[in-house]
Amino acid sequence: MKRHFFWALGYVAIAILFISYLPSQRIWTVLWGADLWLIMGLMTLNYSGWWKTLISTLALSIGAFILWDMLNLEALLILVLNVLEAFLIAFFFKQHFNFDRTLSQPSYLVKCLLLFVLLPSLLLGLLGAQWVSVVSSLSFTTLLLGWFEGSLITLLTGLPVVLLCTQGGKLNVLKTYNYDDLLWAGGIGLVTVCSALFSWFAFAVLTVISLALCAVFRGFKSLSVAGFTLAVGVAFLLSIDTGQEQNDVQTTLSILFVVIAGYCNALIICMYELINKRSLVAIQAVDNNYKHTFELSPIMLVTLNDHGCILHISDGFTQCLGYRREHLLNKPITNYMTEHSASLIHHMGLSGGAKFTIEEMVLLSKSNKKITCLLQADVFNANGSGAHTLCFFQDISERQKLSQELSKEKELLEVTLSSIGDGVICTDVNSNITYMNPVAEAILAKLTNEVAGLPFQEVMPLFNEDTLQPIENLTDYCMGNHQTLGLPELTCVKNHLGLTFAIQDSISPIYGKDGQIMGSVMVFQDVTESRMMSRKMNHLAHHDALTGLPNRLLLQDRLIQACKRARRCKHQFALVFIDLDKFKKINDSLGHDYGDLLLKQVAERLAGCVRACDTVSRMGGDEFVLLLDAIEDKRHVRKVIKKVLISTTGEYELKGIQLDVSLSAGIAIYPDDGDNAETLMKHADTAMYRAKKVAKTDFQFYSARLDHEAELRVEIESAINKGIENEEFLPYYQPIVNALSFELEKVEMLARWQQSDQLVMPAQFISIAEDANSITKLSQQLLHQALPQFAKWLLVKPSLIMSINISVLQLSEANFTKQFVELVGEFGVPTKNIEIEVIESSLVSNIESMQKTLLQLQEMGFAIAIDDFGTGFSSLNYLKHLAFDTIKVDQSFVSDISGGKNNGDLAIVIVNMAQSLHVNCVAEGVENAMQAKVLAACGCQQLQGYFFSQALNAQATTELIEQGKTINTIARIK
Repeated sequence: MKRHFFWALGYVAIAILFISYLPSQRIWTVLWGADLWLIMGLMTLNYSGWWKTLISTLALSIGAFILWDMLNLEALLILVLNVLEAFLIAFFFKQHFNFDRTLSQPSYLVKCLLLFVLLPSLLLGLLGAQWVSVVSSLSFTTLLLGWFEGSLITLLTGLPVVLLCTQGGKLNVLKTYNYDDLLWAGGIGLVTVCSALFSWFAFAVLTVISLALCAVFRGFKSLSVAGFTLAVGVAFLLSIDTGQEQNDVQTTLSILFVVIAGYCNALIICMYELINKRSLVAIQAVDNNYKHTFELSPIMLVTLNDHGCILHISDGFTQCLGYRREHLLNKPITNYMTEHSASLIHHMGLSGGAKFTIEEMVLLSKSNKKITCLLQADVFNANGSGAHTLCFFQDISERQKLSQELSKEKELLEVTLSSIGDGVICTDVNSNITYMNPVAEAILAKLTNEVAGLPFQEVMPLFNEDTLQPIENLTDYCMGNHQTLGLPELTCVKNHLGLTFAIQDSISPIYGKDGQIMGSVMVFQDVTESRMMSRKMNHLAHHDALTGLPNRLLLQDRLIQACKRARRCKHQFALVFIDLDKFKKINDSLGHDYGDLLLKQVAERLAGCVRACDTVSRMGGDEFVLLLDAIEDKRHVRKVIKKVLISTTGEYELKGIQLDVSLSAGIAIYPDDGDNAETLMKHADTAMYRAKKVAKTDFQFYSARLDHEAELRVEIESAINKGIENEEFLPYYQPIVNALSFELEKVEMLARWQQSDQLVMPAQFISIAEDANSITKLSQQLLHQALPQFAKWLLVKPSLIMSINISVLQLSEANFTKQFVELVGEFGVPTKNIEIEVIESSLVSNIESMQKTLLQLQEMGFAIAIDDFGTGFSSLNYLKHLAFDTIKVDQSFVSDISGGKNNGDLAIVIVNMAQSLHVNCVAEGVENAMQAKVLAACGCQQLQGYFFSQALNAQATTELIEQGKTINTIARIK
């Protein structure tokens, strides 16, 4: 009761205090302070105690008014309306106002002031002004203006102070405001009120500016006190002037409107500033909570910047990788994943506005352990700081391992049933199909989903191959008798396409875990295919797959039987080895399809040339063997072989291409050339090899001499290899001179073999070295001696050119060009001083494979010379496909020059051809002055031969070069 009496007494005291010092016509205005006081009291009390405060207020007010002789009908009416206004405003704010909401909605406070203050005050003000004007001499306008000054303005500016001080239902003025707030409020109120003494315009401007600045720099608390202080000052100034002129009324309304507008504007500014501050605090709190939650998360989370570097990282990620957090921060995420995974994340993109997922991302732990993860990433823009990527890694290593194991088990079951090679058909207990593996589907030409649920007998109609009687009720009998059934080999099945298969099968019951029969399973094999395969394999084991002729195995057996039969019957037989000439070239140029087609046609011709009792066999590749049984003598064999070669040698048409094919044959006779299969085959092969080497012959009979040649050839090959190891091969140099001045212009490097005191010429070992694949090593040894010597000669004669013979085998090697260039460069020899000689015959037969290599050498600066020109026995069509620098006329044509009218025509033709082709021409084998004179006269540029010099060793060649003179043979010509 004391609290209610306190608030009521305060209301009366304030009302009497102001009424005592203000004229009666301002009574409506002076009650503003008492009204605000009463509202503040009601806000601190519960609803149940309001009636006590109201009754006390009215009772004390009436008593005081009587005591002071101020009670009349006019005062009583105003007093009741004023207390009612305080009650309504306090009720609305107590019931509906939420102070925290003003922090998120700046307009909420203004809205509440308008609804909860302006509306009830306006209604009661209009009502009171009308009633009071009737019972008193005061005009309606004066009363309404007084309400506007006192009730509305004071409540609008004073209620924020009341609301701040009464938060939580208790009055806390000292805790709500501090010294700075009161100082700012007092200063603003004093300055603005003082400015009104000079000019109301200055007052209006200063009011709006000062309230706005207070809202920005001090906030809501200082603004509420400043607005209230300003309203008190304005009310005080207006109460001094009691004039009622129209102009004064308008001025008063304008002033009050400026105060209201400026205060509401400042309130809105203040609310927005408060919201921004609280938003920043909330954002910072959310960010801190997010960061804290992010880092403590056991899930593998990572945030990346637009460069792919780690910004934030969770404990789950650090624990998974085994690194400390500070070791990972600001490091590229790609440092901790495999190269393939790094390329994937770069490909998907670390920037942009998109989400992406990588199914298998492999991370590398500190212990270099690979961790397979599922990556889900979301790219977003981080407030202008660039694109960030939030990565969620899910360790799927165990799941992947488990999935792989399950997949392997399932795959193992499926693969087992799919790859066993037998047909598998499963049925249920009613003999309806439930499963078929791919083999069974292929045989029956039906898929499992097509026959599932159909009766076994309908899908698998079995019958006896001989009697054609159906075999029925197998599954029912099997399950009914709990036993496995096997069927005879003559069981067959016919699918819905009408195809019949011979099968061997068995059918067994399927038991569940409880021992009950769940169905049956039939496993069967396609015996028809196996029988066909068996017959086919037997044929292939003894016959060539391409030609169908007997193969080596069958020939060996027939040859052994022929030896036994010939020994028993005392007759002879011949074994003939036949080989296609240059078959490799046909295969390389046209392809293996054409080669196989040629072999088939050759096999057909061979088979058509011999008797039925003879054997035509293919040993492999392009080798064929004839077994001519029961011959009379060598003449008989010679006749047969000529017939065979005439029939098989000549033109073949392969898919529209005409080929001219020749064959070589070697013949061994039983028993003269051997009395067993192994010896006969060896001797026939030796004779065939000899036939390939001997010109103008296409077959050879075996003789002991051939064995001797073969043995000698083997000895020479061994000696060559040993000579290479002992560095017995030496370079010799034959001069090549200018045809007119006889000046030394070139030297041709030639090979010599120093065997003890004997110097072996190249004709005796070069071809054998080529056949033994030793020519490359031999050539390397010669070049390692010749090139450094040639480099020294170039210091004396820079224009000198060294001509080097290169084998076709060397040019065909893949790395020849690279190795040759490196070798020449190693000794500092310019490529322009090196000329490479290629024999025309080898060039013609290998033009397609050698053309690219020769062109590469020319592009590098080497000169190309065609040696032994005119001996290629082929068309000169290759000349238009190959650019070369020199033609060397073969010595066989030069030797024909003897001074006669028609002698040496071919040499002159070749010289003229070189001139027409604009290439250099060198004549080999010049042995006399007449030949040199004729060749020079017809335009040959360079000469080489014994007339000038034989091949010289390095020392003699050095002396020749250092002389610096022409070779002194010109006197002979004169």
